[in-house]
Amino acid sequence: MSTASKPSFKFTSTISRLKMDNSAVTNQLRVISNAMDTIYQRSSSQLSFNDIYGTAYNLVLQKQGDALYERIRETLETHLQISVKRILSTNPSNFLPVLVQEWVDHKTAFESITRVLMYMDRTYCEQKKKNGQLDVDAELIQRKGNPTQ
Repeated sequence: MSTASKPSFKFTSTISRLKMDNSAVTNQLRVISNAMDTIYQRSSSQLSFNDIYGTAYNLVLQKQGDALYERIRETLETHLQISVKRILSTNPSNFLPVLVQEWVDHKTAFESITRVLMYMDRTYCEQKKKNGQLDVDAELIQRKGNPTQ
């Protein structure tokens, strides 16, 4: 029996070591935003969790957490505005079923989004003392759910 030691390999991503220029940052932010749109459209089977997670991960590693955080917030806000408009334009007799369906759809989409963005929540948000995605979502729902604000 051979007791030869196994070679040890250390995986390091070359992507994360390369400095991103502004166009690369913009493109990766667009990828995240488009992925969120796809998730909200209930077409997430077209997406690769690893690709989206990796994109968010690289943005945080490249010190682009502020841009990522704001893009996610903007995209969530846009989708919540669409939901509120749908709910408010509903026939009063269908209000409750539409409200429940919008909530279920949002909750399902948001759960997928938070899984993809967990690295950002655990590193960037903690380091910068920012609210995690769950808190941001709750704040946006509170603000957008009140038509008087």
